[in-house]
Amino acid sequence: MGAKVSAITFDVYSAIFDLHTSLVPQVDRCLKEVRSSVSPVEFFRNWRETQLRYAQISTNLCKEHFKFIDLTRYSLSYACRKFEVNLDDNARLKLVDAWSHLEPYSDVEPVLNHLKDAGFRIAMLSNGDMDMLQTLSSRLSVKFDAIYSADTVAVYKPHPKIYHQPVKAWNLQPPQIMHVAGSPTDAIGAKASNLTSVWVNRIGIMGEELPFKPDYEIRTLTDLTTIL
Repeated sequence: MGAKVSAITFDVYSAIFDLHTSLVPQVDRCLKEVRSSVSPVEFFRNWRETQLRYAQISTNLCKEHFKFIDLTRYSLSYACRKFEVNLDDNARLKLVDAWSHLEPYSDVEPVLNHLKDAGFRIAMLSNGDMDMLQTLSSRLSVKFDAIYSADTVAVYKPHPKIYHQPVKAWNLQPPQIMHVAGSPTDAIGAKASNLTSVWVNRIGIMGEELPFKPDYEIRTLTDLTTIL
């Protein structure tokens, strides 16, 4: 690494918490309750892709910022309409609330503990609303030094304002902060903002053909300890 990294930020919804394992079973239960034959995996994939698309629309409109919890509701409604699934208000409320009660990947706590013991500052850096992130943080035994939310700067990733939050707060040069991204878009955003960018590519998907390549690509969070 060119600069000595002293702080590490983590994407929340892909790098730390397992969306598929946490949410697909709950989607499956709701679909079975209404006797739907729709694949819970396909339903969830559409919900998530729409949620991210709506986040980009929110940023690009340059108008009132839509909170992430609202985008989660809107995108769930879109998925219900697309697949012609009639979920009642209670089912929708449970599914949206589930985003604040996700399960972490098994490698997360050991790695975070290792980094804390090694003297690194660690933080969440996410599209999620602050209250959602605080609830998720409480599910881990490791205490983060900070939580940086898109809601604070009223834009979503990969806008540079999000990645500049820890730069300003910690008074560091961007390369001194390593951002561990859970998606190629997030990795691009971190690199374009001059942070040291790491993409934890857990499912082995293909990266994007854009100039802002991550500095490192790893398969598990445990691999992070071999970089530092």
